[in-house]
Amino acid sequence: MPERKTLYCWEYFSCSNTACPVYGNRGKTCWLEDSTHCHNRQTTGCIDKGAVCTTCPVFEKSGDLDAIKAFMRKHYHSMVMREHQAELVNRSFVESFAHIIDIVEKLCHGDPTARIDGGGSNLLVRKLAEGINLLAESLSDRIDETHEMAIGICEHYDVLNRIAAGDMAACANEHSSNELIAKLGVLINREKASLVSIIRRLQEADEKLSFAYHQMRDIVDFLPDATFVVDSKGEIIAWNKAIEEMTGCPKEEMLGSGERSYSVAFYGEPRPVLLDFLDEDISNVTSHYTYMKRAGDKLYAEAHIPAFRGRGDVYLWVTAAPLIDQDGQRVGAVESVRDITDYRKAELDRMHLEAQLRQSQKMEAIGLLAGGIAHDFNNLLTAIIGYTSLLQYRLGPASDLHHYLDQINISVDRASRLTQDLLAFGRKRILNPEASDLNQIVHNIRGLLSRLLTEDIRFEIIFERDPLLVLVDRGMIEQVLMNLIANARDALPAGGNVTVRTGIVDHLMPPPGSSLRGDIRYAVISVTDNGIGMDAATQEKIFEPFYTTKETGKGTGLGLSTAYGIVSQHEGTITVYSEPGHGTTFRVYLPVLELAPEMCNQPDTASIQTEFAGGDECILLAEDNEETRDVNREILETAGYRVITAENGEEALGLYRKHRHDLALVILDVIMPLMNGREVYEEIRAIDPAARCLFTSGYTADIIHKKGKIEKGVDFLPKPTRPRELLRTVRAILDRPDACSLVP
Repeated sequence: MPERKTLYCWEYFSCSNTACPVYGNRGKTCWLEDSTHCHNRQTTGCIDKGAVCTTCPVFEKSGDLDAIKAFMRKHYHSMVMREHQAELVNRSFVESFAHIIDIVEKLCHGDPTARIDGGGSNLLVRKLAEGINLLAESLSDRIDETHEMAIGICEHYDVLNRIAAGDMAACANEHSSNELIAKLGVLINREKASLVSIIRRLQEADEKLSFAYHQMRDIVDFLPDATFVVDSKGEIIAWNKAIEEMTGCPKEEMLGSGERSYSVAFYGEPRPVLLDFLDEDISNVTSHYTYMKRAGDKLYAEAHIPAFRGRGDVYLWVTAAPLIDQDGQRVGAVESVRDITDYRKAELDRMHLEAQLRQSQKMEAIGLLAGGIAHDFNNLLTAIIGYTSLLQYRLGPASDLHHYLDQINISVDRASRLTQDLLAFGRKRILNPEASDLNQIVHNIRGLLSRLLTEDIRFEIIFERDPLLVLVDRGMIEQVLMNLIANARDALPAGGNVTVRTGIVDHLMPPPGSSLRGDIRYAVISVTDNGIGMDAATQEKIFEPFYTTKETGKGTGLGLSTAYGIVSQHEGTITVYSEPGHGTTFRVYLPVLELAPEMCNQPDTASIQTEFAGGDECILLAEDNEETRDVNREILETAGYRVITAENGEEALGLYRKHRHDLALVILDVIMPLMNGREVYEEIRAIDPAARCLFTSGYTADIIHKKGKIEKGVDFLPKPTRPRELLRTVRAILDRPDACSLVP
């Protein structure tokens, strides 16, 4: 509904009375000002401001609810009093006419002593009384003329009787032969006309008062906020529809009730509510509310009601104000209540999201740090791996020093794995799915998994008898296992058992809503502990990002959500079963790769001598890191290749143009000074579309795509690179019949 515009009397009536205090003032409302020169009051002739304003079009069309509420508090009492006074006046008329009729009946029956005493405060009654008394005095002097006069009096009596019954069309005879009877008829008719005018004005005033009363009641009834009004005795005199809906208490039951029945509707028991504190020092009552503030004679507060009418926690915004009459006396109070539960929940959700954002930014910073470390670390590892392999090659297979070099290689493997773990933590590593035996993946990291557990935890692995071939990124599946083992460790604060089991499911019945399929086989890894377990509510949220049951600062809430994301990327799923006090079992389902076991990637058992088998082609090697460039050059030359080196992109492009007829392959670092690998590649392909290129990089995937994005399907070798991987890839590219990529 569009918002209604506030009307101003001087605009509506085109008033030009500049002496009026509200003329031209948009900050004042005319019906709240007693000293206004009211145009409507002059038109109606009414002197009562409350009766004038409630029928005024400026008041009726106004959209200023606050001003209407203030007017209601100011004139409510006087409107009720005017209705009461009108009723008293009407009753006085009826009683006075009954008395007059009684005296006239006595006169008609020949009692000349009958007289009307006083006549009351009404002018018409007094004049009728004076006339009848005068008639009675004349009758005593002219008893012989009473017959004719009695007939006239009886006629007038009948007219008065009809007037008293409300027949304002009745008329007295003004043309009687008796002068006195005729005058009395004139008097009755004249005063009847005055009485009709008075009654009409009273009826109009009563109708206006009734309209204003019902209008005020409707305004309260249709206020959007739950509102109730109490009188000076604390009894409810208004209970609107909104509060009926909020509390479920109908108006018929609440109106007229006292003893703080309004608080029972909210709290289930009699207790003070906000309007009961209007005259109190709020510093002593803030325990009743989560927030309280006084502004003038009004109070504002926020209340929290737990388990309100079966809805759970409810938050209410409450406003209370006194009800003041025209004389400035307090005659009651009004309180309005607004349900702000949804707003409060949205505020809590916003705070939760802010906390998640801060945690996400923290994780992003860690990821950036990991990416920066990984680049430099990968170059160092490439040099260490390369020189160690060269030394092993030159020593020959019979040297006693191979044992020490093997230990260096083992340490390098661990360092390389650490780098991959850092990148996985920052979710920036390049995915490399390959056919692998799930049993072999678990076997390779069993030592690392056992080191994650404390000494008071018994660790056991049970392998499936047959190979479990799956297409996975080995490093990411290892991360999933480590996350699950760490979670099991945290569930065993006093020690216990952790069991890892591999298996296969041939005919799976997928649960509702699961991404699992019933027509394929799944390899399964289960991680079971006999720890503290989880309830159903925790299990529903266990895979949500940032959700953790650990103390603040002791968990990121990302371990299980990361595991869930990794498994989903591999077209599998992860489930959880747990009961409080009976431990937990996580199951990871991965689609079985239907290949022969010999197709699975196996550990490379080639000897160091076989490792350096190569060729005699000419290769351009572009690498900005000196250590990496030197070791890769020596590896390639040791394998028989002729190598030309460049330390940046521009130099590489120049050397290619100079030696392009001799070059069989170009090895490009993706990110280099002056020109990156992608730019050099495009220039080379423009010169020779059939040119063979191999990209390498130690940077993370996001930086590679930002700085020198390479096309899908182009040969790429991530660092750190082992000599056998480098030489095997180089040989495969050179042995292809054309320049097509190794990647399908």
